[in-house]
Amino acid sequence: LRKGQNKMAETQNINEQVKQEAAAIISDGTKIRERIANLVTLGAEQAQVSGEGLLGLAKSIMDSTANTLNQSLPADPNSTLRQVIDGLSDGMTSAVLAAKMAVSESVSSGKSFAENDMQKFMSDVSTLREMYSQTVIDGLGKIKDLTGSQLGDLKYHALAAQSSVLPALQQAFDAA
Repeated sequence: LRKGQNKMAETQNINEQVKQEAAAIISDGTKIRERIANLVTLGAEQAQVSGEGLLGLAKSIMDSTANTLNQSLPADPNSTLRQVIDGLSDGMTSAVLAAKMAVSESVSSGKSFAENDMQKFMSDVSTLREMYSQTVIDGLGKIKDLTGSQLGDLKYHALAAQSSVLPALQQAFDAA
């Protein structure tokens, strides 16, 4: 029981850290894409270890984005949101490719991933592949002051961004 409580506290802590950092990036308004990508790349391993996974990381960033923009909508929310979506996609691609390299290096050097770690990784990649765009679109739906047209454009952008992540996800899936 205690172990489960620690894991839950660790997951909540990681989620809160990611949400706070994403909110700070969005509020600051500079280099959003680059900084969100770095946040995702750095947070991916912690999200994996905590059991939250990459999809949970994406959800945390989108929830933080919605909360931040609902408090104070920037002059051009469309641009801000596109940068968040692109940064999220860039970061996911980097994180998944890094994990793929770790698996490949492990196999080539004769080491093996623990069966449990490999199963978690495969499950995470599969879930991300299936749910990534829906998670982003759900996050966009939480932003109050977007027009229907803006929301439609951003959904289309999210689907296009997903197409840049899918090859990396497939490569990681194939490598494992």
